[in-house]
Amino acid sequence: MVCWAVMRTSPLVAAIAMMLGAALFCSALARPVFAEDVETIGAIRTDPESFHMKYVTVQGKLTEVLALEPYYLASGAGCYGAYKLTLEDETGTLPIAVLGICGTPTIRTAPASVGDLIRLRAQVHAPGRLGVFLGVDRRPIPGASPDELHAVASEITVLHP
Repeated sequence: MVCWAVMRTSPLVAAIAMMLGAALFCSALARPVFAEDVETIGAIRTDPESFHMKYVTVQGKLTEVLALEPYYLASGAGCYGAYKLTLEDETGTLPIAVLGICGTPTIRTAPASVGDLIRLRAQVHAPGRLGVFLGVDRRPIPGASPDELHAVASEITVLHP
């Protein structure tokens, strides 16, 4: 009865009540960041095919942070601020790519430094399943081999700097 009375007296109040209700419903359905279990790098290295193109959460210490040169998409759009990380846990190491921001030239640095403990969510790419990584000059980027197991980060959280 109260809801009907509010809706009948003020369309603005009714609209606000409906938006709040929708927001509460959506927040109840929202998945918290890193809700899934943390995979070990060793498990991914042991059977990379079973993880290919799947998102996983991994945690470890950064042993390398390397800024990459801008690269270009097939459309010609330039992508800036990409970097490569190497993550290490007690079971092994995993190269992690962080894609650039495409369209507008921008400077972006890695959110963490060598030695930091981080947790990240990334999509695993099994060896030999992708093409070639090309640089600005359209030649293969040295050290960026799609034939190597790697992952592409979508979320990064620094646990301990």
